[in-house]
Formats: sequence, structure tokens, C-alpha cells
Amino acid sequence: MSRLAAINRANRIRFVIGGFFPYAYIPDIAPLPPDVYGYLPPPPPGYAMGYYDGYVVVYDPVTYYIANVIDLLQ
Repeated sequence: MSRLAAINRANRIRFVIGGFFPYAYIPDIAPLPPDVYGYLPPPPPGYAMGYYDGYVVVYDPVTYYIANVIDLLQ
């Protein structure tokens, strides 16, 4: 079973550009696989990209401000 097939779509969190990453979920942010970086533009300086529950999230690692979100399930 793939990682995306195991996601419960009805109960997953929704991320909003301009919002903040909820502190309860910060430990669960996973790094993106290196081969995925080849398909995406680089994040802005000072920002990081992470994977969480079917989303690729571009965020500030200091404030956890969300600059961009890619929903892999849509």
C-alpha cells in the first residue's frame, strides 16, 4: 500500500497559505524524498519544504508560517 493510499481523507488537517503550522503536528513533518526536489521549484531563501499527510508544505522553520501548499491527493 502506498503512503498516499493510507491517508484518511475525511479526517486530515487542512493547510491554508498564509496560516501557521499547528504546533501539535510539527514533530510529524517528514522531509521530502530527494527525487521529489527535482520536480518542484526550490523554496524561497530561509524556507523549508516538508511532507505531512498528503501535503507538500513550504514553511518558515522558525515561525512555521505556511508560504505554499501542494495537495498531492487532488
